[in-house]
Amino acid sequence: MPRNGSGTYVRSDGVRTGATVYQQEEAASIDILSVNLDAVDQDSADAMTASIANDGQTPILDNLPMSGFKHTGVAAATAATDYLRADQGQGISGPSWGGTFGGTANALTCTLAPAITAYTAGLVIRGIAASANTGATTVNSNAVGTVAVRKMLASGLVALTGGEWVTGDALEFVSNGTVLILQNKPEWQPSAALTSAATLDLSTTTGEYALVNGSTGPITALGTLPAGTLRVLRFASTPTLTYNATSLILPGSANIVSASGDIALLLSEGAGNWRCVSYVRASGASVLPGGLSWTTTSGSFSPTSGNGYLVDTSGGTSTATLPASPNTGEQIMFADMAGTFQTNALTIGRASLKIMGLSEDLIVNTQYAAFGLVYSGATNGWRIF
Repeated sequence: MPRNGSGTYVRSDGVRTGATVYQQEEAASIDILSVNLDAVDQDSADAMTASIANDGQTPILDNLPMSGFKHTGVAAATAATDYLRADQGQGISGPSWGGTFGGTANALTCTLAPAITAYTAGLVIRGIAASANTGATTVNSNAVGTVAVRKMLASGLVALTGGEWVTGDALEFVSNGTVLILQNKPEWQPSAALTSAATLDLSTTTGEYALVNGSTGPITALGTLPAGTLRVLRFASTPTLTYNATSLILPGSANIVSASGDIALLLSEGAGNWRCVSYVRASGASVLPGGLSWTTTSGSFSPTSGNGYLVDTSGGTSTATLPASPNTGEQIMFADMAGTFQTNALTIGRASLKIMGLSEDLIVNTQYAAFGLVYSGATNGWRIF
């Protein structure tokens, strides 16, 4: 019994114990026999065998309680089965640190220490981008093999499209066991351009920001994305967004006729319902009728939807030719700036469309008249408000 269960070595000849085993035998008139000496020596040998050799020969067979003490002067971990030295786990320069990524812009390489052997779920890889990525991207760490990088959108994991980082960015990827997921992507990611249609399906976008080409429509639906999803659209043409109190809620509860450069911020409320929380016109004009951008003009001119015109007829009559292909909900406003409509009338040219249900131009000859027109469709045409 070399140790007593609490780590204390106890000398024994099999009967007597302690520091005076042989004195006890002598006092008891017992001859010191070889068998007793062997027993004591074997206890000593067993105790030394159970001790930890400083050259690493002794295998540890159980947990080692440290009693509040610590291992000091340890080397840095170099294998996956080594435990970490404190400085290896501090900050970003830990075992997941790959330094500056090598390879190419879209095929990154790095070396982790300790070396990995697989992209197990939960593995973290960090490093510095040597260049901006320009498309779908992969990583190969420690020559384990190529693994694809994905980014997380509300619609799920998607391939990178380029521009997710620039030279010098600190990157972090986490493995799900199949791909590496980019953790620190920019807040707004670009998507492939969309084409205007009655259903402008935003669920097909691969980023939060998209250009909308064309004017086909009017746009009445935006597809389905989870509630809380945001999308930013920039219009390149003049499609109409059609107001709906449930599925397409717009500022002013009215249709919006887009213009090139206009920006819309849209929030999904789930189940295919969307709310436009911000609409900014490229012209700076308000999307609401009361906040139109007003222009002073005279003579003949062609007004555009979403604008107001202060018409000066003090030098002669004026003709405003309305848009030839308006969308339902388009609005234009006019006002007599000089108070001379009664002598030099303003003519509203209908451009082959009806005004107040009539196939006639509108003659305005009331002093200080101020009014608006909203297009209601082919049957009644432009309506005065």
